[in-house]
Amino acid sequence: MDDLVLEKLWEEKAADYVPEELWEEKGPDYIAPYDEVLGRVARWLEAYLQGLWDLTTAIKHPWFLARKAGLRAWSKYEARLRLNPFYREKYTLADYFELNLVESMRKHGEAEVKDPFWSDFISFMTQTEGPQFWRRTLDRAALKPAQHQLVHRLFCFLWDREGVPFEFWTYPAMEAFLTEILIEKRANANSVRTGNLRQLVKRLKLQKSSHVIVRQFVGEQIARFDNEAAAAAGWPKDDVIEYIEKHVKM
Repeated sequence: MDDLVLEKLWEEKAADYVPEELWEEKGPDYIAPYDEVLGRVARWLEAYLQGLWDLTTAIKHPWFLARKAGLRAWSKYEARLRLNPFYREKYTLADYFELNLVESMRKHGEAEVKDPFWSDFISFMTQTEGPQFWRRTLDRAALKPAQHQLVHRLFCFLWDREGVPFEFWTYPAMEAFLTEILIEKRANANSVRTGNLRQLVKRLKLQKSSHVIVRQFVGEQIARFDNEAAAAAGWPKDDVIEYIEKHVKM
């Protein structure tokens, strides 16, 4: 199965988890608490990003494909970024649609309101709230959107799916690896210093393994590799010989 087919399948799967289904299940008048909406948005993002994770995983071995802790942590983090600028303790379906409309207007400008998708919602809000709805929507759309730190999303992917997942690396080794990537892309590497990575792991509530496989990374190679820790962690060494030959300094 090629990557385009896989991508299409994951997009279809994500469509089954759209947060609006919450109100399909519980009725259009249901008032949902923040945590419930957050959970739905996170689950939808996870379903969508699962495709990105799987397509980008270099070693498509069941041991790697089953790893999702970083995916789930990032999905919940991004869900908070989407909801928190317009935080409510409780959400109606109209509240959630309004949030999505504002997000779309930030991406596509005020022309977004002409999309037929929004016509029924805009008509309803205009009739119920009038000018107040438009003032609120336009003011929110003009605000600077929350910035998704793509390097942090990359970190979560590497936590799950690097040839030796970051869960099994020391922080200095992670820093060295990420610094190499960012320098190559001429990007700022300040956000991947060891102290920052420790804080990120704590913020995302990720759990480092007690089995430390990669202890040092130097010059694009793993310089200190712990075979005993790899065996204890269940890392499928016999199935990743090519990775070892290319990336591990023996």
